[in-house]
Amino acid sequence: MNLGIYVDTIQKSPETFCIIDQLNKGMESGKLDDASLFFDAVGFNDLPMKFGMFNATAMWAFTGTLLTTSIDTTSKALEIVNKLKVYYYHGWEENPNIFGLISLAKNPNIKTICRNGEDAIEFRRVTGESPVALVDNFSLEEILQQV
Repeated sequence: MNLGIYVDTIQKSPETFCIIDQLNKGMESGKLDDASLFFDAVGFNDLPMKFGMFNATAMWAFTGTLLTTSIDTTSKALEIVNKLKVYYYHGWEENPNIFGLISLAKNPNIKTICRNGEDAIEFRRVTGESPVALVDNFSLEEILQQV
């Protein structure tokens, strides 16, 4: 499987640690044929990466399953005309834009995966839509079962 992840920044954080750790494990185990991490902003991150890392401007050349991590990255991903299967991983953004969240939830081209049950309840309350799955701590095994 070719999996892409799109984040706002690659700066070291608990979220980027989870993503990098899971992508590294996926590449080592062979569960992923290829993985790419796309970003908008550069920041210090000394974690080893066993996959490609690209500025989001290179996303036009990507085809496959793309998991976005914010309302902003999801909106930008939808502007790409390649064959992308877009999933939005909800739960890492602090104070997400409610109108943006509702707009994404109503878009038939996006499937939402929530980080935990609490985030799923909040997503359903705000948008009236249910996520396709719950995936705790960005577990690659669980993500691959859903995409």
